Amino acid sequence: MWGLDIGNYNNTETSLSYADEYILTTGEEFAKTIASLGSDFDAVISSHNLEHCNYPMETLNAMCSCLKPGGKLYLAFPSEASVLFPCRTGALNFYQDDTHIYLPVLRDIMKKLIRDNKMNVDFVDGSYKPFPMHQIAKFINWFIGDGHHIFFAWHHFLVLYLSNSQDKER
Repeated sequence: MWGLDIGNYNNTETSLSYADEYILTTGEEFAKTIASLGSDFDAVISSHNLEHCNYPMETLNAMCSCLKPGGKLYLAFPSEASVLFPCRTGALNFYQDDTHIYLPVLRDIMKKLIRDNKMNVDFVDGSYKPFPMHQIAKFINWFIGDGHHIFFAWHHFLVLYLSNSQDKER
């Protein structure tokens, strides 16, 4: 498994130990760094980083380009409704996080993934409750089997599971 981020936020030695390789880049270079990884990944997991990206659509393109045919993409990001959540300690109002620079709109994300990147939607859930990333990694390893390359982009949510079309031209 690989990890990629623009900062070493709240990572512990334990969380970093899950990554075979951990890459720190800049917000400006995030999409380009992802694209440079090649197309050898069985899965890409993006949990709450899209809303922090300088170039979110380019980042989506780069994530899709990393996948092998039949590869899986997992996305989690704040819902559009999160702008209406109350502002208080522990709340999930989109604007309470000053590092949020892009509010993902499901319609735009789906259009980019389906039309432009030939992805198939396997699952969508608008009321996802997150659990630890290592549990996701264990699930993905169980789902696709051990020995596959998995790429993590670290960083009340919409969740999308998609798969890369088998006949997608690269």
